Amino acid sequence: MVRVVSSSDDVTIQLWSAKTCTAIGKPFGCHDGSITSVAFSPDGTRVASGSGDRTICLWDVVTRSRIGTPFEGHQSVVTSVMFSPNGKVLISGSYDATIRIWDATTGTMIGECHVDDGINCVAFSPDGMKFASSSDDKTVQLWDSQTFTPVGKPLRGHFERIWCLAFSPDSTQIASGSADHTVRLWNTKSGAAIGEAFKGHTDAVTSLAFRSDGSQLVSSSWDKTIRLWNMATGAPFGEPSQHSEYVTCVAISRDGKYVASGSYDRTVRVWDVTLGTAIRELRGHQDWVMSVAFSPDDDDTIVVSGSDDRTIRLWKTTGELVKKLAVGARIRSVAFSPDGTRIVSGSVESIQQWDVATGEPISKPLRQEIRIRSVSFSPDGTLVALASQDTTIKIWDLETGVLIGKPLQGHGSHVNIVRFSPDSTKIVSASSDGTIRLWSVKTQAMIGAPLEGDVSSVAFSHDSTLLMSGFFDGTVRVWSVETGVEVCEPLRDHTSGVTCVVCALDGVHLVTGSDDQSVRLWDIGDILSRGEVSQGHDDSAKSATLSLADHNDASLHLHPDITTQYPPHLFPFHTFNMQDGWILGPDGELLLWVPSANRTDLLSPSSRSRILGISSPTELDFSDFKCGAEWTHCREPIDTE
Repeated sequence: MVRVVSSSDDVTIQLWSAKTCTAIGKPFGCHDGSITSVAFSPDGTRVASGSGDRTICLWDVVTRSRIGTPFEGHQSVVTSVMFSPNGKVLISGSYDATIRIWDATTGTMIGECHVDDGINCVAFSPDGMKFASSSDDKTVQLWDSQTFTPVGKPLRGHFERIWCLAFSPDSTQIASGSADHTVRLWNTKSGAAIGEAFKGHTDAVTSLAFRSDGSQLVSSSWDKTIRLWNMATGAPFGEPSQHSEYVTCVAISRDGKYVASGSYDRTVRVWDVTLGTAIRELRGHQDWVMSVAFSPDDDDTIVVSGSDDRTIRLWKTTGELVKKLAVGARIRSVAFSPDGTRIVSGSVESIQQWDVATGEPISKPLRQEIRIRSVSFSPDGTLVALASQDTTIKIWDLETGVLIGKPLQGHGSHVNIVRFSPDSTKIVSASSDGTIRLWSVKTQAMIGAPLEGDVSSVAFSHDSTLLMSGFFDGTVRVWSVETGVEVCEPLRDHTSGVTCVVCALDGVHLVTGSDDQSVRLWDIGDILSRGEVSQGHDDSAKSATLSLADHNDASLHLHPDITTQYPPHLFPFHTFNMQDGWILGPDGELLLWVPSANRTDLLSPSSRSRILGISSPTELDFSDFKCGAEWTHCREPIDTE
């Protein structure tokens, strides 16, 4: 089992499964201060932790109990710990400007190194011959692991403190990441800088790791991005185009040309549907972006965004901030009126209308004592529906501010989502009770039987005949409004919970956002025409590309390029799974191994969606592929005539 260990300011350590991304057991730890660093022993049986309480502890991974007594000696916060490659030695760095070397079995200190300033990071070379330290004095120092003496002079080149270090797998190079936003590479033998600094991050570089073959380096930063670098050229692989955190909301412009998405990363991104790329990144919000919407004017399209920072912002698609409205409450939903002159915002406790031209509120807010969980505005601009924590749905007249009829009752738990149909005659709601319910706006009665499912998001099709629902399991499901029956098999392209779904007014596209940080574009006609996906394609497969996320032991999730067709012989199987880099056949047999660099944009025939921001697919040509008893034929001459 591949495991991850994490530490926190909550003074605990947590083990995680790298395969399922779920916690293994309960948190553990008994430090008296924040845990600043953790490291596995090479054999994976122990974890070392360094803390703000100035101590280091060893932990048994199986029992989660402390091994022996804390290692004491540092006079300030322990910032970094690391085992030697053989697991016999542990090194620690501290703000007390020392590196201490410990016997990892007995806890006895066997050496001590002094520098001029606080230590931020320590790292052992894979060959065990050296270790390195980085410091607030903007330098890297290499040390002999046998004598604990400096190897050469400090490595200078950064302009700010150095936060992180990583040795290359062959121990000949060391990378350093700094608060000056750059990554630098050094020769561990000569101490000379290798090439120019790697530039691309816009904030401090906080962590580094080499790929096992040394060809690539990955870096993380306070700019909320992760970058992959080509070690041969020092150039990043592409630009970060996907959100760096969960996608919370999506919207499609009236003309279908643009998609807007909001995220926990505090940004709004505007995507060109034709190109599939982000054309604008709108920055300004200081907290999560919870809702986005487009104005109805095709000639001068405005994007409105609402945020937990208690503001509403209006943007041009060129990136210009048009207006900022200070609301005073955390915004959960925003929408334009049909004529584009008003904005309606919903917070956790009230609803407010705003004049787009002046930015001033229109009339008094509609307030509710019970927490509002979801807000939806009728497309004709006359009504608003509220989903409440009291398990009910309420419909209000926006003009008069009067509650229409009685609350809609039927759910057995919190109502999390409420949406109007495009014709304003129906409402759909989803609840924590695991049901989806349809309601008539006119009679306020429930339509048909509840649909069951752990729904995270829902939307009507443009003609109000279908329900498009996103689930916490990462699937998208399509239901007939009339019959309540699913019209096709679940769409499984996302790898995490689907947080938002929206249909284009032209009925062509469905857009979904997910906890997997991707925004996907779907062709509704393609979804409906294919029907039962298990039967395979009747025609040639379309090209596809995969999200940049690493999907180990998961179905490949890819998106179609609607302009390119590939011959059927490229795909002998309707779909395939990947496990640890291996392509699996229909019966789980190992077919071929794909290098990690080619896994992120691999083609598959089963995908229905297109990931905005990802392009240039890798093609698997199975035309001469042989497996099983036919493997000896793979060397037969190819007929070129």
